[in-house]
Amino acid sequence: MTANVQHAAVITRDRLSDGTECFIAEDPTLPGCFSYGKTPGEALEMLEDARRGYLRVMEDVARGANR
Repeated sequence: MTANVQHAAVITRDRLSDGTECFIAEDPTLPGCFSYGKTPGEALEMLEDARRGYLRVMEDVARGANR
């Protein structure tokens, strides 16, 4: 069974090194879990993928699979 959990997100407007505008989305409850996109919506979509990966790794570590 999968829980339907809502996570907070902080979105910040930024610029890439070439000056292109981008948006960074960060989950303040998961240290180091962030992503970016061309729009706030894209940044949030990418953050969802980053969260899944982050949580999968944490589960593997908790199970001892990362030995």
